[in-house]
Amino acid sequence: MSLNVNKVWLKRNEQEILVKSSDIEPGDHVVIRMGNVIPFDGEIVTGEGMVNQASLTGESMPVAKRESSYAYAGTVVEE
Repeated sequence: MSLNVNKVWLKRNEQEILVKSSDIEPGDHVVIRMGNVIPFDGEIVTGEGMVNQASLTGESMPVAKRESSYAYAGTVVEE
């Protein structure tokens, strides 16, 4: 699933580049920062954070996400 997001940060060769979201392919690593909406469903490959999933579940308490966790489009990284 993908949201209507025009551009995202793609991590490639240890650099972050801003690309059109339509250029993202399965297996690409997209960088999401605190306060950002997660634009695609996918697995977390590095890092960790607290994600507000209220848009999906109605639950207002953030959920811890870390490597190997699954994140859903439309949720928000809170911290």
